[in-house]
Amino acid sequence: MTRSARKTTTTAPEMTVELVNPELAQDWLGRNACIRNLRRGIVNAYARDMAAGEWAFTGEPIKFDLTGSLIDGQHRLHALVKSDSTLSLAVFRNIDPSAVHVMDSGARRTAGDALKFQGYKTPTLLASAAGMVLTEGSTKRRGLTHSEILGVVEADPSIPFIVDEVLPKLRMSQLTTGTVAFYAYWRLHQVDAAAAVAFFDALSSLAGQDQNSPILALHRRLYRAEHTVGRGSWAYRQECLALIFEAWNAWRRGQKRVKLSVIVGAYGRIQVPEPI
Repeated sequence: MTRSARKTTTTAPEMTVELVNPELAQDWLGRNACIRNLRRGIVNAYARDMAAGEWAFTGEPIKFDLTGSLIDGQHRLHALVKSDSTLSLAVFRNIDPSAVHVMDSGARRTAGDALKFQGYKTPTLLASAAGMVLTEGSTKRRGLTHSEILGVVEADPSIPFIVDEVLPKLRMSQLTTGTVAFYAYWRLHQVDAAAAVAFFDALSSLAGQDQNSPILALHRRLYRAEHTVGRGSWAYRQECLALIFEAWNAWRRGQKRVKLSVIVGAYGRIQVPEPI
């Protein structure tokens, strides 16, 4: 059927705000039109927010078409069941079934957008940095919610302080990404604040570093990693953290290093050492 020949309906859409409990959510899921595969990571993330009382009413509705089939909202409803929550949800009924083809086609708000609305200066980098903190240095942060990102930033003022005030002074942009530099500094600052400042000062200036210095070896290795692996890859970010922490541990022990290497474990995963 061409667009000009598409049938129209005189049934007007209806919107209500309803209190939805797990039983009702499960009933609605039984009417699911199976628009797309269920993404368990999203369900789990939503459920965490709901269970923690962090789920905000945004007015984004659960949608049913003219036949009563659920055409939008399955992830929220599955999360509501999983979290055993009862929430007020907007509900749209009598939606034209053809509308399913254009749902969710707009640009989604990011965690960076959420931080920008709160007035933070560098929201995109801050969101990425907060994700690293929440996942303890993991470079794979899918499934984190905006509420979780906002929560850790508000709970730890050192995160925005390092992003906004410390990183610009570290002069690490030629060696690694802002996200990696942030997490390495944040983590090492927790171990020994004064030593972390001295370590990164030496890494950025190379002042007083002899040929056997692990800091000089790190500088060379980070520069080489950028040109051989690529900054945007998961392997690059993981490798950089492993190298930084390996150099830090050698430096703290007073050991010499001409070269630094990383250990690759099962399934090709790079092992990141614990900083001492």
